[in-house]
Amino acid sequence: MRRSAWGLSLSAARENAPAVQSTGISPTHLTVVALAVGAAIAATGGALFTVSVQAVTPETFGLDLVFLAIFMPIIGGRGSAWGAPLGALIVVGVTLNMPGYQGSGELLLAVVVLAVLLLAPGGVIGWTHRVARRLRSSRNQDRR
Repeated sequence: MRRSAWGLSLSAARENAPAVQSTGISPTHLTVVALAVGAAIAATGGALFTVSVQAVTPETFGLDLVFLAIFMPIIGGRGSAWGAPLGALIVVGVTLNMPGYQGSGELLLAVVVLAVLLLAPGGVIGWTHRVARRLRSSRNQDRR
């Protein structure tokens, strides 16, 4: 998607809207379409969540659920399309498999998020890319 003509146009519009406008592409139109696609994906997720919960009330979206949704892309990696799904797998896996999560688990998750922000600002995916780059550069230096 990122390497398609539409994805490249979106990236270019983010970086330099006047340049994209000069090619005859409307940055406003690109932004509206991107927001509509994002809204459609979010609506699909909301519909699936509603089906799994069976009913939606104001109590359904407590502060803990909102924080979990915010933590997911932070832990996975905000700069990647796979960051949010990876963060969701990590957060859901940790919260479902952690006995006594409701007590001190929320505090532990907040500490993990702070550690990720400090030690790996790009999330798990960014950290993985950084480690892979270091390994490649050390391997290239060993060959010389």
